[in-house]
Amino acid sequence: MSKLVAKIVRNAMANNACRIGSREVLKGIGSARLIICSSSVGKDVLDRIRGSGNSAAYIYQIDRNSMELGRLCGRPFRISVISVEDVSKEDLDALIAEKGSGTGTGTGTGTGTGTGTGTGTVTSTGTGMDTGAS
Repeated sequence: MSKLVAKIVRNAMANNACRIGSREVLKGIGSARLIICSSSVGKDVLDRIRGSGNSAAYIYQIDRNSMELGRLCGRPFRISVISVEDVSKEDLDALIAEKGSGTGTGTGTGTGTGTGTGTGTVTSTGTGMDTGAS
């Protein structure tokens, strides 16, 4: 997991600008700018998040399990998904560039195509954004 993800999560937790857990994330999906999913999030939850209609939220799947995401959030329990409502454009752009840089192939949704490498899955639900599987 990158230091940038850790920084974004720490800032969101400190500023109370996040929602924890799939129910809370789905309730507040309209205000989310970034959704971070652990590797152990259920496919059904991920499908509901993707199908929620929030085209502004960037979905970032980390290569860590829910225990590690909970630990990153400073909580003594498992967290499968967290939404961040207040993330700077610079941090979000850097996160997208970090996950999508390198070589590899991706499949596009909308009008874009993408490249990516590394672990995990990057999904962008915005218009003209890319979905790149790594």
